[in-house]
Amino acid sequence: MSGKYPIPTLISASALRAVLFAGAATLAVTQLSAQSTTTYTEYAAKFLCGTPNAAQLANDFLGNAEYTTSINIHNPNLFANDAPITFQKKAVLAFKEGSTPVPPSAFKQDTLTNDYAEYVNCSVIRGLLGSAAPPLPAFIEGFVVIVVPPASSPNQLDVVGVYTASNNKATTLQPTSLEVVPIEPRIITPPPGAAATVDGRFQ
Repeated sequence: MSGKYPIPTLISASALRAVLFAGAATLAVTQLSAQSTTTYTEYAAKFLCGTPNAAQLANDFLGNAEYTTSINIHNPNLFANDAPITFQKKAVLAFKEGSTPVPPSAFKQDTLTNDYAEYVNCSVIRGLLGSAAPPLPAFIEGFVVIVVPPASSPNQLDVVGVYTASNNKATTLQPTSLEVVPIEPRIITPPPGAAATVDGRFQ
């Protein structure tokens, strides 16, 4: 009777784990590949630039200081055969609720070679905004928006905001405060059937 039935094959626990890990690794690579070729990566970094006027000091939470921002952007790719990452950036002014809004600036294209970095400071931000931003030392705040298209693979950057506030009365000798804030990426998938473009400027 025993010859009529196949003998079950025993699979060791270590072999089973190896199969499961291999499957998980394949799935992860597939998901990363799909993400880098079909989705956008967006970073929205806060900026504060300039010195608040009396009205802003009276009505807002801001302290009497000069505010500066430096948004550091780094291409994390390390290998010589990695292609540069091309991305777009724009500035968006934020106004007090009830004020007349100002449209965001146009996108400006930029490219970073692997393992290179740059920073976007208040001067660059005002340049992006053009006439929409009041001249120095007027205070402005809002967001620098960075978008990496699917064509860059992997389409991820390292983005960090560096913020300082210095007391603008030299006689008080107040120390400068500094804060470093990593900016987390947001993955954006275009709607089904939609053209994969942002602001009609790049794919």
